[in-house]
Amino acid sequence: MAQIPAICEYRGLVFPSALPAVLGISVKNSTSGCPRCQKPAPILNGYTAIINGMVTFITSPEYTLREKQLLIDTATAVAKGEIKAAEAARKLDSKNKESGRLLREWANFGLTFMTTMTAVATFILAYSQTGGNAPPVDLAIEKFEETVLTIQQPDKRMGLAPMRSIRPMARRLPIQPNLEEAQGTATDANPPYENRKTRRASIKKSRAKPKK
Repeated sequence: MAQIPAICEYRGLVFPSALPAVLGISVKNSTSGCPRCQKPAPILNGYTAIINGMVTFITSPEYTLREKQLLIDTATAVAKGEIKAAEAARKLDSKNKESGRLLREWANFGLTFMTTMTAVATFILAYSQTGGNAPPVDLAIEKFEETVLTIQQPDKRMGLAPMRSIRPMARRLPIQPNLEEAQGTATDANPPYENRKTRRASIKKSRAKPKK
């Protein structure tokens, strides 16, 4: 059974969530752990309707091939960070209102979802030029889920990699076996330590004149 996809923008990943794709299930505000970073990722709500809207635009005779390709090229530029989604949508609005609406809809789910939708739209546009008889919506959903389901969940039996510190190791000084002996010799050679009071008393005594 297919699973509803989720999106992790942190890893740039679309992956199958733990929820099965069955009718009547509510996924609003639901999340699923990313298989790469384990962070909670939002589950796509109504992704089949979004795909259906894209297919309707790509296969409709009301729109020209140039308008369809412009949507794909603009979405690709947004996904690559070459242009902001809001600015790109405004430019598409001046050419075709529907393409601008679709771009905004894709952008609501993040750049990772937009990249996936661009790939599916390119596939459907190429297929529509061949005159095939297969339902394009089914093909688009199959292509979308095929991309998502190729990402496998991590093996739970695999252990975590050993933790490594990024701090530099402390430098060890070379061992000096004769250090104590050398220190003892130096101590014997030096006169005993005198504090200031004792030293002054000694100087005063040496300067005193002997009594007759």
